[in-house]
Amino acid sequence: MFSLGSAANFLWVLTCFIRLVCAPILLMQGRKVRQRTLRLPEAKGVRMGLETVPSCRQHPPLRLLVLGDSSAAGVGVDQQKQALAQPIACHLARLTGRNIHWQLWAQSGLDSVSALDKLQNEWQAQIQAADVVLVVLGVNDVSAQRRPTVFSQHYAALLQTLAQATGAKCLLANALPPMQKMQALPWPLRPYLGLYARTLDLALQQLCREKAKNPQTQAQTQYLGAPAALAQCSTAADGFHPGADAYRTWAEWAACRMAQALHYHPSPC
Repeated sequence: MFSLGSAANFLWVLTCFIRLVCAPILLMQGRKVRQRTLRLPEAKGVRMGLETVPSCRQHPPLRLLVLGDSSAAGVGVDQQKQALAQPIACHLARLTGRNIHWQLWAQSGLDSVSALDKLQNEWQAQIQAADVVLVVLGVNDVSAQRRPTVFSQHYAALLQTLAQATGAKCLLANALPPMQKMQALPWPLRPYLGLYARTLDLALQQLCREKAKNPQTQAQTQYLGAPAALAQCSTAADGFHPGADAYRTWAEWAACRMAQALHYHPSPC
């Protein structure tokens, strides 16, 4: 059983109270949002490749893996080169001076439960070794109203499975987005989902702290918060997913944090 910490526990109690009081209107608004939201496709293009730097000939490539939901899959832009995984690889190559082999395993709609099932029963046999892994999950756990403890348990199992499957030195768990800022959501659904996302995000931070303290954990586990500049970026046409400038900012930030985690010490992110 995973502890949530006092802040997450308080927010969990608060969200339960709000849901109890506002259940009819929240259910109605949630149904309308699902009916009216524009369904955007995942970004087109290859999901595995090699980003090179001219001066790198002596060292083998660093290996990057990105796993997650629709945002990891690039929903909101047209091509993978505009999305997340491939741009991270490009920036990471520049920051480290190393060639980067990258792979993307993502699907719209995945949450912590379905991603773990997908990984264990389908993807694990196909995934290649990696040095650093980025996991992007949580929004669909908010939509499913998953309990924070259940979210943490499945997320922890996912991280452990990824570490065993890839041999990664570093696992990064991406922060949940501030859903209270998604203008496509009506009030009071928007602040309620924002509060719920914050609760799961605090649970995720607590999970990363516990894994960092565990001497038996072979892979370094870090929480990847969002850069402040991301709040100023545009969303895609559906009002939910990142737009091109948001993906660009996110990829630059993630690559910088990865380079630091791998001890390449670039300039401050």
